[in-house]
Amino acid sequence: MPGTAETDDKFGSALDVTDLKSDGIAHIVVGCPGEAIGTKTYAGAVTVIPGRRTGKPGTGAYTITQDTQNVPGSSESGDEFGSSLAAGDVNKNGRPELIIGGYGDDGYRGAVWALPGTTSGPTHRLRREHRNPTRPQGRLHLPRRRDHPLTHCVS
Repeated sequence: MPGTAETDDKFGSALDVTDLKSDGIAHIVVGCPGEAIGTKTYAGAVTVIPGRRTGKPGTGAYTITQDTQNVPGSSESGDEFGSSLAAGDVNKNGRPELIIGGYGDDGYRGAVWALPGTTSGPTHRLRREHRNPTRPQGRLHLPRRRDHPLTHCVS
């Protein structure tokens, strides 16, 4: 499992179990919105734990943050990336997208990222979902409210 447990990581506060590779094996996707990225507290992260047909899962687990290549934006204190999670074949191409919410992103305006699905799992190359030229692609911005429901529960 990547990373080290720290106080206030909030590991497991968001959770989804889904077949990210469309190969019949479920993956465990775990939100960790309190994860510090370097000195940035509560920046947040998502850990993907690949499933296995037999034995314990965990081998090959990886972490996605806003600092991961091709994920729009960058990790900042208070973003809480991974505060909500969902997965599903949104575009009906046979491969599930991984949807990640960041409750505190952009000054608690909140944001949602859609990682397109591939046969090897969610890619970090994002499609342009929100066509606002002043915002990074692949990120949907929400009204500036701390209690916006989409940033608490994407699904």
